[in-house]
Amino acid sequence: MSIAHAPTGLTPETKPRNTTRHHPASTTKPLTNHDRKLNGVYMPIVHVYLWSGASKEAKTKIIKGITRVFEDLGIPAQAVQVVIHEVPKENWGTGGEPASEKFKETKTP
Repeated sequence: MSIAHAPTGLTPETKPRNTTRHHPASTTKPLTNHDRKLNGVYMPIVHVYLWSGASKEAKTKIIKGITRVFEDLGIPAQAVQVVIHEVPKENWGTGGEPASEKFKETKTP
């Protein structure tokens, strides 16, 4: 899991410049600093990569759990964005082996 940027303590001099991410509602409009702010708080965007096939219930638990962590830090839940990227096991390598071979018996939740 990676966090795209620090959610608090950003000043005009330290806030990240965002030139490659795109607005969630459009494939052509770049995100601006205004788009990433909610009530004066920069919205954290968390990307989660996992093997394909996770259940809807598992994804909901992931989203709620990550959101809860930010709420505990004082970030409003509506400011937290979680993006789940599902990757087929054959496209994921661990220790020089495809996960589809190394983890044949492992089931995605």
